Amino acid sequence: VMFSKILIPETEQAETAGQHVKPVDSEYDNWFAAVIGGSRQGVTLCVGLAALLIAVLAITGIGDSVVGATSGALASAFGWEGSLTLQTISAAIMYPFAWMTGIESTQVSALSQLLGDRLLLTEAVAYQHLSTGIDNGTISGQHNIVVCTYALCGFAHIASVAIFVGGASALAPSRANDLSRIAPRALLAATLACLSTAAIAGLYL
Repeated sequence: VMFSKILIPETEQAETAGQHVKPVDSEYDNWFAAVIGGSRQGVTLCVGLAALLIAVLAITGIGDSVVGATSGALASAFGWEGSLTLQTISAAIMYPFAWMTGIESTQVSALSQLLGDRLLLTEAVAYQHLSTGIDNGTISGQHNIVVCTYALCGFAHIASVAIFVGGASALAPSRANDLSRIAPRALLAATLACLSTAAIAGLYL
């Protein structure tokens, strides 16, 4: 809530502030009609979420392929080594954020890579990579492991943005444009919230 208020300050007076808002009456006459209508709406919501999630992940995959192919061609033309991917780019973006969590300087790079994985591939994949890093010694020390664990604990990734926009748009179709416009800032707020939690956990430890 704090980060959302910082990124999108509430500068206007709410239209319903100080007023008693009456609940909206049900559009159904009986419980059976409510079951039928609710089931239909639930299926529509689930299908819409699944379709949007697949589309967003597909676009991410296409973008990764384009970036890799372009950087590979440039590397060949200029004699460079290696090529870029969306994961390496996201890891570079996350580097200063990882550093601010208070993790040891020798492991900032590892955490930034995990945060990049979480951003693109969800927290489940990032936690799998964290487990691998702990096993092979890339990430070591109780303090560093705890900071990484808290930093990855959240739905701050592109897939969750699709779920957020798709789910909320299904409930309020007229606000779809507003929701899609604030989605990137919602993702940033969620990321900052996870990182601040990790920093505070590291302080207590």
